Amino acid sequence: MFSKEYLRHYRENFNLAYPIVLGQLSHILISVADNAMVGNYNSESLAAASLSNSIYVTIMVFGIGFSLGITPLIATAHASKKIETCRKLLKHGAFLYPLVGTILMILVYLLSHKLHWFNDKLIIIQLAEPYLRIVSLTLIPVMLFQCFRQFLEGLSMTKLPMYINIGGLLLNVLLNYILIFGKFGFPEMGLNGAGYATLTTRILMTLALMLLFLMNPKTRYYLFNKQHLWDSGLFRRLRKLGTPIGSQMLLEAGAFGFAAVLVGKVGVNELAGHQIAVNVGSVTFLITTGLSAAASIRTAGQLGLQDIHNLRLAGKSAVFMGGAFMIGCAIFIFGMKDIIPTWYVTDEPQVIEIASSLLILVATFQLSDGVQVVSMGALRGIEDVKVPTFIALVAYWLIGIPLGYVLCFKAGFGAEGIWIGLLSGLSVASVLLYVRFLRMANQVIFTPKSTKEIV
Repeated sequence: MFSKEYLRHYRENFNLAYPIVLGQLSHILISVADNAMVGNYNSESLAAASLSNSIYVTIMVFGIGFSLGITPLIATAHASKKIETCRKLLKHGAFLYPLVGTILMILVYLLSHKLHWFNDKLIIIQLAEPYLRIVSLTLIPVMLFQCFRQFLEGLSMTKLPMYINIGGLLLNVLLNYILIFGKFGFPEMGLNGAGYATLTTRILMTLALMLLFLMNPKTRYYLFNKQHLWDSGLFRRLRKLGTPIGSQMLLEAGAFGFAAVLVGKVGVNELAGHQIAVNVGSVTFLITTGLSAAASIRTAGQLGLQDIHNLRLAGKSAVFMGGAFMIGCAIFIFGMKDIIPTWYVTDEPQVIEIASSLLILVATFQLSDGVQVVSMGALRGIEDVKVPTFIALVAYWLIGIPLGYVLCFKAGFGAEGIWIGLLSGLSVASVLLYVRFLRMANQVIFTPKSTKEIV
């Protein structure tokens, strides 16, 4: 673990991952800022945001996961000096991903009319419905942004999306302040103001990334393809790789989203406390997804170079880094469990108490969460996506959610029971996915399929 070879891989992983991590952190902090500022508006709006975001994020995560399929393909083709393949992938992704975003937007909009399926409290439904319809519109720009972002990450150009994400965070905070509380002559819009702020921010972020992509001499020539015909085989390739990845992420996000629905049946204060705990856990999770993306890029690059030894080391070193980081996060969250909830709400002692107890469980599952997400990224780089999807199904939906339901409603643990179930599912997933990577890394055989043009 501390040999010179591993230290070299740690450096390479870090140099590739930290811009992705900062970009991911900025991305999730947009949601954190929404919830913190909405929470200071009133607790009913925070509970409504929790309900809406549990649906929206679950659907959006599938789209983001779907877009991740292009990254290992780009990394492998780029390492193999196949520039024309990179151009084809960009062209097809720029068409396919906004189309997927449109389908997901329609799905979220339809679900906004069925919120009574998820919560029976009228005040929360009345606040959540218009907010969810507003944020559903962000899915098209999000997917177009993801196309260019994942393409750049496949080229190991991770800093440009980072700058855009940081700028988007600052803009979103400013727009939240103006639209939620009615500043500078704008009307006070409450929760809907947060929705319009997020929509505006996402559109401007996408336009900015596309403009910078076009202006950068290192990237703009990828926009011009010598072969202008559409390739149905390439669409199938992106779909076959992207769908399982999206499904993996959907199964995990869906488990947390369904957990919010179960907690909502316990009470409004429990739901608000749950949302705080989810937000904190999402910050550390999305940071490690940056390292997971780096693991995917590096293992895919080594696949393109046909370097089996360094492929294994790249994946294992990334998992070690993810585990070490999450142990640090666990210590921080546990030590700050009574303080962190006050960043969201100041005059809701019950919400603060509930959130504090849930943060103990958030701290407990940090290591498992880090190992499973980075292992999944390493597997994604070698295009092993079907078995990890099955592992996610078993861990979250056959173990985590049923156990959480029993502990919450049958054993009387309340919201904490739901989180114990989630912890159990994450622990199972982390062990199985890491063992899967160790096994597959020892079985990688370079065949003509793994080195030919993706056409």
